[in-house]
Amino acid sequence: MSLKPLGIISKNIDEGEETMLLSPSSRMFHEPNYNVYILAIMGWKVPINVDSIKAELQSKMLKHPRFSSLQVS
Repeated sequence: MSLKPLGIISKNIDEGEETMLLSPSSRMFHEPNYNVYILAIMGWKVPINVDSIKAELQSKMLKHPRFSSLQVS
């Protein structure tokens, strides 16, 4: 199972059209056999509302076009 690639719009620069280039780091992450696993542990000194944090992550971060995730259990 793999993540779907980002849709990058590439247009002809000679015709004066806009183009979106990927940085070298972004290109590396889009290589077919390149996998990255990021594990994060966060802690707070005060109690938090876990449901509220999850809702914010789902509404903002997971919908960002440059961020994709695959949850593995």
